[in-house]
Amino acid sequence: MKTKIIEIRILPPFAIARLGSSPDPMDSYKLEITDPIGPRQIIADETLIVDTKSGDVTSKIPPFEVRFRDDEGKIRPVSPFLEVWARLDGSRDLVPLTIDILSDCGLTPADLKWRVHVANIKAFRRTADPNDRIDAKLGLFSTHTQKELKGTCPNFLKTPHLSGSDLFSI
Repeated sequence: MKTKIIEIRILPPFAIARLGSSPDPMDSYKLEITDPIGPRQIIADETLIVDTKSGDVTSKIPPFEVRFRDDEGKIRPVSPFLEVWARLDGSRDLVPLTIDILSDCGLTPADLKWRVHVANIKAFRRTADPNDRIDAKLGLFSTHTQKELKGTCPNFLKTPHLSGSDLFSI
């Protein structure tokens, strides 16, 4: 009898990212308090790197320098790492969704389809004007390749040298 997936969840259910024009995402770091009345220290932390062609995950282990900008001065985006979990028939527990589980279900990673909807609501939070909300959506896809997000916003400037995609593409 084949395994049956009853439910799929992406955890954490809510993530915050920082957009940036650098193709190199930000490394993981933690903030450490070494002096209770002093500034926090930025400490490099293990960073997971996803190969955009194969989907293989490798690890970058400290020590390394935490840099918020790349060599060209472009801002490195903060890319939250989301995990895919599954609940299998006959169990209440969530388990990491693996290629082996997919295979037991008669599926492959290509059978998983994703949809993305991101928003920059910083201005909207301050003005409460829905025309200040920047949204970008991607339809169904099933690969690890990088995708360009083109944000739209009714209040973007209508000038030839400044477009929504210039402000919001990653």
